[in-house]
Amino acid sequence: DYITSELVNGTNNLIKRDSLDQIIWQTEINNSITIRKIFILQNQDLIFLGTSQKINEKNKNMVVVRINPEGDILWEKYFEPRRKSKDYDSYRIGISLVELENSNICITGTDGYSPIGPITLHMVTTLNKHGELVWEYYGQFCGEGEGFNDLFADSSNNLYISGFACAADFWGSSVGILLKLSPPFINSLDIILNKFSIIPNPAQENIVIDIDPSITIKNMNIYNINGVKVNTPLVTSNNIIDVSNFTTGIYFCELTLVDGSKYRSRFVKQ
Repeated sequence: DYITSELVNGTNNLIKRDSLDQIIWQTEINNSITIRKIFILQNQDLIFLGTSQKINEKNKNMVVVRINPEGDILWEKYFEPRRKSKDYDSYRIGISLVELENSNICITGTDGYSPIGPITLHMVTTLNKHGELVWEYYGQFCGEGEGFNDLFADSSNNLYISGFACAADFWGSSVGILLKLSPPFINSLDIILNKFSIIPNPAQENIVIDIDPSITIKNMNIYNINGVKVNTPLVTSNNIIDVSNFTTGIYFCELTLVDGSKYRSRFVKQ
């Protein structure tokens, strides 16, 4: 048996056929969906992993569709990119999937945008059997089209993930990585998306590193658009940085936390 995604009378359909090319079932899905991969769960339900981008919309959403063996849609979920840009198209793409012992499904991929240098993060999204979000993990930066690629889970629900990340200069080169995540899993979205921002942006005189006070910064570096580390000015106790002597352009601020994790954010010097 095999499954295809086809346009039938102008509508997008998933069609399962047998070895004699006879239709077993046919299910209509949203026309904006592009199916990328199909996975079979232990109970023979099917997970369709794809993307959705409606006409005149900038963002490409990750789509997860669960269908039972009879071809009935159990649920259809859309996940917008977490890292968005007002100037560039953003995307959230699922690459690999594994079923955990507790019937949750774990999806790896990338999330972000890549106008100049990588502004894309590794992503792990975990859903329960009803398609509800359980937890998410966002890791190091990666280049466009890269990210967390291969995924394996053992009987204890430890996750082993391989892929690519940008090297230390994070421009023009990548390195292979292997990551292990173990229960209890911690949602890292609040750290990456909510606890680190730069204001004002664009800036002329000073910038402020706006980060949750519960997070301890080990060190900070600033890179220009070419990936060259600039002389980091003195940071005050209020996380205020004087950038008045910086030339006009785009810069990246990299924070290293005490646990060794690194996060970056872009700002513009006018």
